[in-house]
Amino acid sequence: MRVLFITPQPPWPARGGGLIKTRALVEHLQRWARVEVVCLAGLAAQKGEAPLPRPRGLGSFLRSLALGLPLSVYRNWSATVAWQVRGLLEGGFDAVVADHIYSAAYVPDDFTGRRLLHLHNVESLMWRREAQLERDPLRRWAVALEARRLRRYEAAQVRRFHRVFVVSEEELRELLALGLPEGRAGVLPNVPAPGLLGRPPLRYQEAEPRAVYLGTLSWRPNQRGLRLFLTEGLPHLQRLLPGSTLTVAGNGPPAWLSSLARSRKGVELIGAVDEDGEEALYRSARAFLEPVLGGAGTKVKVLNALARGLPVAATPDGARGLQVLPGRHLLVAEGPRELAEAVARLLSSPALWQELAEAGRELVQRLYVPDVAFRPLLEELGL
Repeated sequence: MRVLFITPQPPWPARGGGLIKTRALVEHLQRWARVEVVCLAGLAAQKGEAPLPRPRGLGSFLRSLALGLPLSVYRNWSATVAWQVRGLLEGGFDAVVADHIYSAAYVPDDFTGRRLLHLHNVESLMWRREAQLERDPLRRWAVALEARRLRRYEAAQVRRFHRVFVVSEEELRELLALGLPEGRAGVLPNVPAPGLLGRPPLRYQEAEPRAVYLGTLSWRPNQRGLRLFLTEGLPHLQRLLPGSTLTVAGNGPPAWLSSLARSRKGVELIGAVDEDGEEALYRSARAFLEPVLGGAGTKVKVLNALARGLPVAATPDGARGLQVLPGRHLLVAEGPRELAEAVARLLSSPALWQELAEAGRELVQRLYVPDVAFRPLLEELGL
């Protein structure tokens, strides 16, 4: 079987949750079929087009309104690239997988093979949550408008595919609410970065009373949660457990985060790290902090920590969509002070730490590995 896999950005190297999932999907499919990967950004560059995705900003927002496209879709759309994809699909493919809602419009209705759509999240749900959390009135209006536009767009696009996959049962309900028949919807859970489960267990005694955060620092839901934890949660943690520290790592830290980290005792902001750097952080810490507020989908960084055996303290949004039991696989707390108390328990309780470390790894091994998580995709393709 020949499969064309269309994705906005190349998943090599896979830095960040979305790219980790995309790479895992591609590599798993390649075990069973001949897969050709097409990256929209790469096709645009080949034709001398403006880089995709287009930059954010007022200009892009206004042009998206004029074209009748949601902003995130407009930023990834090129008519020239669409013709290139159409030409590729005439080369005898049996199926096409569109990765992200941004890729959906590149699959023509007259393609005679199987048309599959993989959504990393239901974008309209993410924007709707952002509107609820946004304090600035003008921005809240714009975000709510975008949520409505995305919902209409998603409802139209998902009907064009033989089957649409999302990452959790919660998002499956959102997909069905868009009007897609139940028999054409499915779940492909996220998976952690490869290799984490195979590494030797971490040891509580060899780590410091430190929490670590690893994530994309340019994403607003992450920024919102980190700001609240640094200003309200961390002081409470250090009162509960003097000498405890926090290391924050990830791509794209804004200037305000750098300034806030410098002003807080016991905080280290180190920016982006490679795979070896991530492993060093996992080994040095006793807890993984996930303070995210907002967003959608499921958090690959939480799966990474669980797979590595580093116990997690998360907000409800951080655990959302994962088949976890609070207190069994990780700790869940709402509010910065409560989250700080959960972190303090992990930093100071060897028995609890060991129970969560083992249960988290067992859960990932059972549910969140490609052979299990991606089985519905192979079944849909008859592989």
